[in-house]
Amino acid sequence: MTMKEVITLFKYYLQSNHKTRTIESYTLLLDRFNAIHAEKLLDDISPDEIFHFLEDQTKNLAKSTPASICPIESLLQLYHRSLLPEYEKSL
Repeated sequence: MTMKEVITLFKYYLQSNHKTRTIESYTLLLDRFNAIHAEKLLDDISPDEIFHFLEDQTKNLAKSTPASICPIESLLQLYHRSLLPEYEKSL
């Protein structure tokens, strides 16, 4: 699954399970991540790439702002918990 596909599915999940303000705050970071990694397969994105992306996005924020990683972390958790088992069953 490409990152673009995963993010699209995650946005649908957000719409059905989260408030508008949460969706808006997640969308900004997800869209930035998607602009860089849209065509890559999720499994091909290394932890280092994610770390460097988050580091770049949060470099001007206070050290006490951990919420900025929530969208990416939530996306990956949902993928591995929900989407991945279904995708593997279809192979």
